[in-house]
Amino acid sequence: MIQNLVKLDSFSIETLPKKTRHYLLLEGGLNHRLLDETREIYFPSMKRWVYENTDLDDQKERGPLLVETDSGSVFLDYFARKTIKKHWGVIISSNAEMAILLKHLRQLRYANIPSIQDQDAQQKILFRWYEPRALLGLFPRMTKEENTLFMGPMSCLTWHEWAYDQGIWYQFKRQSMDDDTTQLNAPFLISDPVIESLEQQDFDYFTKVLFQELVEQYPQVLKWGTESQLLNAVRAETDLAMQQNINQRNAIKEHLIHRLKKK
Repeated sequence: MIQNLVKLDSFSIETLPKKTRHYLLLEGGLNHRLLDETREIYFPSMKRWVYENTDLDDQKERGPLLVETDSGSVFLDYFARKTIKKHWGVIISSNAEMAILLKHLRQLRYANIPSIQDQDAQQKILFRWYEPRALLGLFPRMTKEENTLFMGPMSCLTWHEWAYDQGIWYQFKRQSMDDDTTQLNAPFLISDPVIESLEQQDFDYFTKVLFQELVEQYPQVLKWGTESQLLNAVRAETDLAMQQNINQRNAIKEHLIHRLKKK
């Protein structure tokens, strides 16, 4: 089990590893407006769409964009300080040149998971590991071998996950780069323990987003308890709603308002 995943007390450019390259992997599909905003301030010339020249080329602008930057750039500073509540992707630290890193990221565009119908078979899925709702669930239950294959030439990942009224930054560092030449035989295989961790993270992220929407649309809910109490109530009631086959976001939100008023 991987232990070198940490929550950062605060984040600045100095938090990133020294004497290495830094790349931003930007999620175009999640927030095209964010990419448009960054083009208006400064956009480095070293950038490539990860899906370009692959079987997903026709979807390239809905997939991730890899941008090479440096620790002192306006571009990196913008993302560190101005996008604190936006969902944009991950900062990758690596000694590898862009071509090498890009090759590895393209190998990670798919993953295999155990088939639901046949335990001895595998199912290939699109692997959007760089989304904020996935990253925190990816590492805790990975084995060292799985992590080595996944990270490849990447030495450190730093990302922001939304939390009400603040940004929480996380960082994952490899313990050693001695085995970074290990070749990934794509697609990457996601084991059952990692799938369980990802599913739990997805639920947790979903409830945080619901909580944010509730507070923005119905600010009076903050009178019903502390933020921590309300978030725990949202988690419990969302779980109850799903058990009752209430799965649409608006229906879950109506269920939450109805239930929270009774508390």
